Amino acid sequence: ASCCVRGPVKQLSDLEELMRKLDTSLAIPHTTPGSPRPRSHRLSMIREISEAQETFSHLAHSVAVSASFVPRKVVHDWILGSSEPAVAPCVVTILFSDIQDSTALAEKLAPDRLMQLLSSYFECMSEIVQQHKGEVTEFLGDGILALWNTPQALAEHALRACRSALAMQQ
Repeated sequence: ASCCVRGPVKQLSDLEELMRKLDTSLAIPHTTPGSPRPRSHRLSMIREISEAQETFSHLAHSVAVSASFVPRKVVHDWILGSSEPAVAPCVVTILFSDIQDSTALAEKLAPDRLMQLLSSYFECMSEIVQQHKGEVTEFLGDGILALWNTPQALAEHALRACRSALAMQQ
């Protein structure tokens, strides 16, 4: 009986630790009723524990989805309970950047090469924004939308955004 409890409870503990790091890779995958699960993701035979496993898996999935729409730092703070969602008026600095003549470039490249190029570009530009304490909130075609001074107050946010824009042009 101990193995029926220890393994699933350990799995829940491991999932909780990974969620604190926003790593939901070990969450119990969503499956259709009756379909087999990998051995590492089997539900406990004890009803209360299997319900906890299912609930935690749905929570991990919700956190992962939230982190794709809300800055990861905000989601991380919510999980740790160190901040609550709040809406308050503030001055925000916004940067929108896109690739000059991207349509002409896209017409010349094979789709897979264009995707590789855009992926590399977005990764590099996102790093620059983050180095200047900004948050990339959207990728729009070949464009990037980034914000400063939200969700948390940031000194000299306009200056940081300008420095980010200059670094993006290098």
